Amino acid sequence: MDEAAQFGAYLGGLCLYGVSTMIWFAVLSRLPLSIAYPLQSLAYVLALIPAYFLFHETINFTKIVGVAVIVFGAYLIVK
Repeated sequence: MDEAAQFGAYLGGLCLYGVSTMIWFAVLSRLPLSIAYPLQSLAYVLALIPAYFLFHETINFTKIVGVAVIVFGAYLIVK
């Protein structure tokens, strides 16, 4: 990767990080931290989908159980 493309990738990553920080602050203004922070674990569940389709990662029984535990935990927090 040449330097210009690498700089663009860094700049894009920095901008996306800034946007995610603003979204996080907006979420925290509407939800208590004790609810919002544990719900971030759903990112692991959502990351499994593109990992399977884009990177052809295998989804084994252990990952399925982990996803079930995370989703159940998020359900208990929201309930």
